[in-house]
Amino acid sequence: MMTPLWQPGNQTMDSAVFRVIGGQGIVLFATGFKRHKHRVSANDAQVPQMACVNRLLFEASETRPLRTCGCDYVFDLAGIRLETIVDEPIISGTCGWSLSACDNMRILAIPGYYRLHLNDSTAIGEAQVYAESYSLKSLPLNSKLFFSQE
Repeated sequence: MMTPLWQPGNQTMDSAVFRVIGGQGIVLFATGFKRHKHRVSANDAQVPQMACVNRLLFEASETRPLRTCGCDYVFDLAGIRLETIVDEPIISGTCGWSLSACDNMRILAIPGYYRLHLNDSTAIGEAQVYAESYSLKSLPLNSKLFFSQE
């Protein structure tokens, strides 16, 4: 079952949190992204509208459970203090991991907690990313769909 990472009513640039556990891969599918983000002026460069992958690290003292969003690997951050979270984009070489209109399906298989961040506020309510968990045995392991195979 594909689970939307921006839940109904979410008006933020950050998606729900999702978890990758060992032996599984999360397939991410993006839809509704425009080829370029909104330009404020003609001086702005044409940058693709995208959702960037951020890794989350929780402090060891955090014991409150995350609330699930329809499946056991997507969570709502309600009740979690933001100062207890490290939230950093994943960079491989000089490129950040992201989804866009031109690169709309990827697989993330490195265990941990993640969320997506939109680079354009005009994408809120228009763009969506869906997540679905699979056993790594059922995925093509040498595929360039994996973020780590770039």
